[in-house]
Amino acid sequence: EVRLAPLESSISASGVVVPVREEQLSSPSQSRIHKVIAKAGQTVKAGELLMVLDDKAIRVSMDNLGEQVAQQSLRVQALEQEMEASLRRIASEVELLELDLQSNLVKLARFKKLGATGITSQVDVQASELAVKRNEVQLRQHKESMIDVRKTALSNIASARLQKSIFQKQMELQESLLAQTQVKAPFDGIL
Repeated sequence: EVRLAPLESSISASGVVVPVREEQLSSPSQSRIHKVIAKAGQTVKAGELLMVLDDKAIRVSMDNLGEQVAQQSLRVQALEQEMEASLRRIASEVELLELDLQSNLVKLARFKKLGATGITSQVDVQASELAVKRNEVQLRQHKESMIDVRKTALSNIASARLQKSIFQKQMELQESLLAQTQVKAPFDGIL
């Protein structure tokens, strides 16, 4: 006779459970774990914060670089102001030398006229000629000095700007390292 009754059966098997996707997370630099956010067995979403690594050294480095960037900015400003002041000073000296030259040219012309009539000596004419030549040399030297001051100052300013740029790039690198102290889940899953 056939009757209905519950049938009990079980199947035993052994095996290994393998995850569909597995990833091992590592720090790009040697660091201590500052804080663990997610626990083993916890379900996480992609991008969710798992742990925070110690970032004190990176932050100190960023502070130092920030100060160096600011220092270079101030140095650029100081060099620009110094250049402008030097150029103004030399320009004033050039103006005075041009006035002296004009005055000495007038004296020379007067001594030449008077020398032709015998009222003044040849020594006075030669002294006036030398004064004119000395003024011309001084003017040329001051004008060359303006060019040299400008070139030197612009070179120093470019150097300070380059140094500032280097510090800014180092700051960007530190910011990248700081972002890496935030360890996040690469995909949805269970820890």
